[in-house]
Amino acid sequence: MVQHAGLDDEYEVRLQIDGFVCAISVKNTGDGFDASTLRNVMPSPGSPRGRGVAIMRAVMDQVDFEPEPTAGTIVNLVKTLSVRPDGPLARIRR
Repeated sequence: MVQHAGLDDEYEVRLQIDGFVCAISVKNTGDGFDASTLRNVMPSPGSPRGRGVAIMRAVMDQVDFEPEPTAGTIVNLVKTLSVRPDGPLARIRR
C-alpha cells in the first residue's frame, strides 16, 4: 500500500512523451514539504513509509519539487527512455 499526503488531497497527473524523453508532473493540493530535507535520507529498515522520494531519485534522471504556497507541491520527473533491441517496443517498431 502506498500512503501519500493527506486523505483529502487532490492530485493532477500529467504525462508527456517526446521522442525518448518521458516527463511526468504530479501536482498535489496538500500542505507540501521541504524535499531538500530528504536528500540522502532513508528510514530505518522496519519503517513502513518514507522511501518515496528516494525511489523517485533512484529511478528517474531528474526530480524537481516546486512548492506552491497556495496550491501544494508540483513534482516534476524526467526519464530518458531507451529501447532494448530484444525488448517488446523494438518488436513493434519493426
